[in-house]
Amino acid sequence: MHSRGIKPVAAAVVAAALAIVANPAAAHAAADDGTSMTISSVLSRSALLAPTPVALKNQKSSKFLQPTSTGNNATVVQRAGSSAATQGWKVYKDSGYVTFNNNGVDRNLGTSGASMSSGTAAVIVNGSGSLDQDWLLDKKDDNYFRLQSRKDSRMCLGIDGGSRDAGAVAMIFRCDTSENQTWSFTAF
Repeated sequence: MHSRGIKPVAAAVVAAALAIVANPAAAHAAADDGTSMTISSVLSRSALLAPTPVALKNQKSSKFLQPTSTGNNATVVQRAGSSAATQGWKVYKDSGYVTFNNNGVDRNLGTSGASMSSGTAAVIVNGSGSLDQDWLLDKKDDNYFRLQSRKDSRMCLGIDGGSRDAGAVAMIFRCDTSENQTWSFTAF
């Protein structure tokens, strides 16, 4: 069963590589275009064997989630849009929740030590089935949502201090309606 899914994935990888070789400027522009994507379009793609990565954009800062390194337990911060592989996230559905798997390092978005204390940093971690690695997309409308923790539904992902600065740490806080805790998907 696993080998049947590899051929379409390999074909897609080869096609993408050929497109980049043929027009590298267009490939880079597509990674940086920041085109908004509806929640339903992203979730429909998450059923694929190898979903197309998306970027997670904070509404207040207009910056994107990215780990500080590729190591296990690396802190997740916000950065200006780029084509860095670590700025892309694959979205997998899991019983009404989603898991965000980092495109650059194959680790999941979770919380430091799987803690649910307010102010706990978001990190990338090896997939373990821990509930802190699953998120509910609490929709505000077709494009914007809060990321509510499956482990403690009172906690949502936001940026430390509501900062708009690059490098500000993503953390969990008591859920509210602020733009700091509001996210959208964009093309990666």
